Amino acid sequence: MVTGLALALIQATVPHPLPAHVVPFALAILGLIYGGAMIDAERATDYIVVVIGVGAASATDVLMHIYIVGPYMDAMLDLLCIAFYASVVTVMATRTVNRLGRSRHRGDARRADPDRGDGHAGSRGA
Repeated sequence: MVTGLALALIQATVPHPLPAHVVPFALAILGLIYGGAMIDAERATDYIVVVIGVGAASATDVLMHIYIVGPYMDAMLDLLCIAFYASVVTVMATRTVNRLGRSRHRGDARRADPDRGDGHAGSRGA
């Protein structure tokens, strides 16, 4: 995330050091990588709540009211929101895959062994 912070800082403070479409794309990719590598998908509620709060602060331009540095800080926050949102998508996708895998294994475990004859569905016992 340090790389994302540096990119957002440079793009927000230096007038157009990179083309306008490069930085948001790079931050989205960094957010996807960060979400996949650093966040535990099964305990992600706190992280998602923080990202929603950061997104709300970014959408309302709350930092614009800080004298002199506010517009720069707001621009950085806007760019970092891209990375945060991308990481949330990765976390939610990982969580879904984990749960689908778990439910698949549970379904396999619930099936009775047909050779045991224990009266469960699929048993051959009469």
